Amino acid sequence: QEAFLAAAKTALLYGDSLRCDTLLSRLTQGHIKEKLVSQVRLYAVWSWLVKAQSEDALHEPLVILKSYVGMKGMEEEQAAILLTLWYLTGEEAYKVAIEKQYPKSLEFLVLESAASFLPTPFWFFVPRKNQG
Repeated sequence: QEAFLAAAKTALLYGDSLRCDTLLSRLTQGHIKEKLVSQVRLYAVWSWLVKAQSEDALHEPLVILKSYVGMKGMEEEQAAILLTLWYLTGEEAYKVAIEKQYPKSLEFLVLESAASFLPTPFWFFVPRKNQG
């Protein structure tokens, strides 16, 4: 299962949401290890975001991401969820939450410009709210 999840993440990094969806689908056909459920959920939303062609297309994935904030079972993914929400919406509350709750995380380093996003399709081609 970990190999399918790693392959799905790699597909996302290359902007191949169809391959990611296929791998996630195969992964979820059977019993999924509890520790992987949160990653599968997050990758599924990220895959949806890769397909977004406009700011309007962000609505549903953003609603889902917002529902994951503080959700039981999604604890391991909180910093990534908050960073994604901050990146897409520009809302300061998500940045503040990362600074307060995850000051030693990679996501915090991105906010502080001590680390940067990989130059992948996800970060460059996904529309952002109020970015024109």
